This record gives sequence, structure tokens and C-alpha cells, in this order.
Amino acid sequence: MLYAAFAEPIEKYLEAGIIPLAILLFSGLILMGYCLFHDAFWGLSNKHNKRIAVIVWALFSVLNVFNTVENISPDKIWIAGRLSSRFMLPLLLSIFFAIALILMLLKNRMKNDEE
Repeated sequence: MLYAAFAEPIEKYLEAGIIPLAILLFSGLILMGYCLFHDAFWGLSNKHNKRIAVIVWALFSVLNVFNTVENISPDKIWIAGRLSSRFMLPLLLSIFFAIALILMLLKNRMKNDEE
């Protein structure tokens, strides 16, 4: 339903595959945030897993930022007057991993304050 609402006006400016991926990543962030803050996320159950999870998410964030920076050039950003998926997909993934990392760090901080 979200795709139907956003697809027609936005497809003039973006390639078609970007919209469903953005919706999936956004819904994944909502699910991850819900699971984190209701203690249903197994990856943060003990201190060893916390460090590993935070390091892995931070690594994914940094690698996707490098991939995004690599794709910044006018011929890769705009194709036929629309934002290309070659630029937008790494950018969306960078934003996803950065927000997920912030959620994990926030949850760790809240849990440490409780203890």
C-alpha cells in the first residue's frame, strides 16, 4: 500500500527499485527498534554479544559510507534525469545501518543506566 501511495509521484525522480527497498528498510528499522526496546533482540543479551553486535553494525555503516562516497559523481548520481539506484542504494543502506547503530547504542546506554 505504501508503494502504491508513493510510487507514481516519486518515480519521476527516482528509479523504480529504490522505493520498495526504502520501504523495506524503514519497516526493518521499526521492527528492530521495537525488538530492541522490548528486550526481544537476542543480539544484546550479554556483554560479549553486545560488543560483537555493535562492532559489526559499525563496520557495516562505515563500509556503506565508503561505497556511497565512491559513487558520488554526476554521471553516477543522475541517469536520464532520475536519481540512479547505483547511488541511492548505498546511501539508503548507509542511513539504515547508521540509524540501527544509534538505536543499539541508545539501548546499551539505557541498559547501563538501569544497572
